[in-house]
Amino acid sequence: MPAPPRHYLLYARQVLRDLRVIIVVLVVGYTLFAIYQGISTHNAGAFVIGAAFAMLPLLLGLGIYAYSRRNFVEFADGGVLVRQFHRSATIPYTEIERVRVDSLEHIFDRPDRKRWQTKTVKNLYGDRAICLRLRGDADLPEQLRRQLGARTIIDREAVLPVTEMDAALAILKQHMGARRQQPEADGESSRRRRRGKRGR
Repeated sequence: MPAPPRHYLLYARQVLRDLRVIIVVLVVGYTLFAIYQGISTHNAGAFVIGAAFAMLPLLLGLGIYAYSRRNFVEFADGGVLVRQFHRSATIPYTEIERVRVDSLEHIFDRPDRKRWQTKTVKNLYGDRAICLRLRGDADLPEQLRRQLGARTIIDREAVLPVTEMDAALAILKQHMGARRQQPEADGESSRRRRRGKRGR
């Protein structure tokens, strides 16, 4: 069975976008400086040192890119897997009460959520997030909050801004629909067995 598609969380990708211009400027600046040093001093060592410095912001960009690839959501058979680099948690479909879509601006642009209004989040205000309303168990939101952070689990909702939002929502609805149909199928099977026993 193929692995479910990954939908990447937008926060880490936005950090890379925010730093992209700075990284390019630093790489170009250090490279030009290395060339100038090599020509003006006729010293190959000075050029090598300057070129090494030019690699540092490039390595930083590659590191952030690798980090963004480790922040994703998968809608697997067992539930919604949320991975944030070294942290992860799975939300069972049976624990999801309701699914809705909302803009990040509407979610975060409130006085009581001021601490999450970072530059990265504000730059994503035009994007949408899948919001999963969790069921009544009071322990589950707190447990998920410890695992995934307070920005991801707000009150009783998991807030998941992901890539390919419409495709992600369609996959989620398929899983949710299958879970709703399963109890009905089990109930119908039980009723048939009871009717069969009465008919004997």
